[in-house]
Amino acid sequence: MKVMIGTTVHTDNAPRWRVEIIPDSAILRDGKPLFVPITDAVPEFSAGIAFRACRLGKNIARKFASRYFDAMTLCVKMNHTADEALFTAEDLRRFADNAVTLGEWVDLASADPATADVKVGEQGFNAEASYTAALDLLSDASRHATIKMGDVVAVDLQRLEPQPQINDFVTGTINGNTALRFRIK
Repeated sequence: MKVMIGTTVHTDNAPRWRVEIIPDSAILRDGKPLFVPITDAVPEFSAGIAFRACRLGKNIARKFASRYFDAMTLCVKMNHTADEALFTAEDLRRFADNAVTLGEWVDLASADPATADVKVGEQGFNAEASYTAALDLLSDASRHATIKMGDVVAVDLQRLEPQPQINDFVTGTINGNTALRFRIK
């Protein structure tokens, strides 16, 4: 499994994707605590909605992309700061432990993205817009790489406000049901 986090970038009046691929080893699951690395700088957190691929696919046409997602959850990304002696911030975002925290998966059949009420803390997210963008990214990315079962797509993560601090619990809900809960240590 890999996590693809996509951001829409507009250049020369044409949108294109900037994609980060995060390996399975950098994903935190099951409500385990997120340990902030010991550095001078405090990391920033962003959150959004993630969608799970349920089929193997290559060159997926946009009109068929919806067949490739079966569940959604909440995603929190810790944006590490660089250790000037060793790594760049971009390196750390891609592979550092706890780079991405995923909540419990909710079937799309029971949580329709067109009507889902999604929040992390008190901050709301537009599930329908996230789903549409995830379908676009899946279709575009599948031209260059094979999409595998269990791959995760998250798009346009937003900066969490207020920023979580050490000893805070981060919680998120989908349609009023807790889908994400972890503590920052």
